[in-house]
This record gives sequence, structure tokens and C-alpha cells, in this order.
Amino acid sequence: MVSIIKGTKSLIFYLFMFNTNVFADIYNFKWYNEEKQSDKIVLPDNSNFFSFTSSGIWEDNLGNYGEMKCVVSLFSDSMQGIELIGYCEAKDNKDEKFWTKLDRTSSGQELGIGKMTFLSGTSKYSRLKNISCPYAVEWVGSGGILKARCSKEINIKGLLK
Repeated sequence: MVSIIKGTKSLIFYLFMFNTNVFADIYNFKWYNEEKQSDKIVLPDNSNFFSFTSSGIWEDNLGNYGEMKCVVSLFSDSMQGIELIGYCEAKDNKDEKFWTKLDRTSSGQELGIGKMTFLSGTSKYSRLKNISCPYAVEWVGSGGILKARCSKEINIKGLLK
């Protein structure tokens, strides 16, 4: 049963990551990050609390790109899975900024699907406030790949032009 669930999650992640021209009206955001620092507390019931910072480069399918850093907390419980929440600051190549919140609940730490919410921004990014989009993330070694995909109904492309 566990291998079926894990296989299904992997399939969902890779389908989520799939990107072709069929999705031309969809906004895609990718962040390639590396964990920089972490701390861990093991509770008596073997659940764990982690906090870490993560930073890296991001790009979207509109030609925007830049750097992003996050401070993340993660609670891991063998019975309930993980709960993750992170706050991020991103800066693009024109020194414009936006801030996001990442949150997810899943059964695995290395692979998961959650929600990215734009909290605030400067210039064009201020138009994204309170917009939430699903994301998928896979951690590989000390880094990861996060991809958010916002539906065409949200019209992020129109908001950022």
C-alpha cells in the first residue's frame, strides 16, 4: 500500500511538472533552491520539528527571473506526515520584489504538493497580492525544485504585463 501511494505521488509530481505549449495561457514559476541551514528538535514521540533557510534562483514563463530565499518550518510526525510553512522574499532581475507564503501537508518530506500565496510585492508584483497557486516540490540531496502553476483563469500573465 505504501509503495502504491508513493508511486502515485511521484506520478502526480511528474505530471504537474509536465510543461508544453498546450499550457501556453498558464503561468509557470520554477524555483531551484538549496537548503542553507537547518536545526532540528526530536520530540519524545519521535516526531521532529525542523527549521531551515533555503535560497536559489527562480524563473517564470514570462521571462522574469531572479533570486529567492525562504525561512521554512516543518513538523514531521510518522502518523500524520508533515506540515510545512515558509515565508519567502524574491527579487527579480530589475530589483522588483515580491513575498510569498508556502504551505503544504503531505505524507512525505522529499516530495509534496502545496499552495503558494503571493503576500505582497513592489511594482507589477503588487497586483498578485492574495493570489494562490498550487505547487509541487521535490527535494534532491540538499536542494530542491519547486514549480507553481497558476491557471489561466487567474490571468497572472495579464497582471504582470
